[in-house]
Amino acid sequence: MNQYILTSMDTEKKHAGAKAKNDVSKFLHEAGFLGMFIDSDMNKYEKRLFFRSNFRKKLSDLNKGDVLAIQYPFYMGDYIVRVIIEETRKKDIKTILIIHDIASLRWQFDNEAEINKEINLLNGFDILIVHNTSMTDWLRENHCQRPIVNLELFDYSIEGVHDFSKADPGKRRVLFAGNLAKAHFLNKITPHDYKLVLFGNGVDTEVLPDSVSYKGSFAPEELLDHLEGEYGLVWDGDDLEQCTGDYGNYLKYNNPHKMSLYISCRLPIIIWKEAAQARFVEEKDIGIAVSSLTDLDRRLRDITEERYLKMQKNVAELSSKTENGYFIKKAIKNAMKILKKQS
Repeated sequence: MNQYILTSMDTEKKHAGAKAKNDVSKFLHEAGFLGMFIDSDMNKYEKRLFFRSNFRKKLSDLNKGDVLAIQYPFYMGDYIVRVIIEETRKKDIKTILIIHDIASLRWQFDNEAEINKEINLLNGFDILIVHNTSMTDWLRENHCQRPIVNLELFDYSIEGVHDFSKADPGKRRVLFAGNLAKAHFLNKITPHDYKLVLFGNGVDTEVLPDSVSYKGSFAPEELLDHLEGEYGLVWDGDDLEQCTGDYGNYLKYNNPHKMSLYISCRLPIIIWKEAAQARFVEEKDIGIAVSSLTDLDRRLRDITEERYLKMQKNVAELSSKTENGYFIKKAIKNAMKILKKQS
């Protein structure tokens, strides 16, 4: 039984949105999966004309019982997904779907028609690897019938040597990295006993208070050499009291990739208490879960240096796993076990 990882060519580009998929491809290659690439730069007419025949050619070397791991979504349309399902079924090729995002949960969580449409697509694959138990529960509640393996945490590949020893518990700098344009809570935050350090695009630096410092935007391979702080913040939406809107709701179900970035930098995590990953943070003792950002000054003051160093040690131990693909390799191994039991 041969194992393959299907990768859309756009994930090979060097931008933050592709980092998670690139890392999955890399770690599965290390686990013995062979690469199969498809071109996603075609327009929609070219896709319909050529994708099926091109994909059939890709599958020509695969045999019954071979395994194809697929990263989802493609951002190439439902048609492409249906073709993949149809053609792999024809050859009785087993499929493992590695979910990075669920569009209906992220953008249309109250639209039953869109949810049903996407769930029907997901049910076309043999096994799903999803973010965590909260996402699994949502999928089950919405009639996903396939076996599910929980990832737990996204891994984060690091190239080269980086200095992560600059943290100073007394400074209480809180790092926030990502798409700053959608983080509207930044317009309301006024830290007093800590400093907020921002990295990313889309922020109006002229309106930032003195306690908020903007450090610029960098490609993923450059970012690790510029990050600074003692904590990494996982928060989303418009409000300081809780995470709100589509982005805030999504935090209840997903594994934010920025959390893996912070862990790779040995930074303890600050996360919304209702986020799906809050339980992971508290169980692993790698940070704190907070109900509101308005209470963050007091919460950080209460953390002693001894407590901080313990959390930092735990994060460092976890980062050694994420840097080597521990979580995706474990999940894919469990998925393969399920496939073998089914055959």
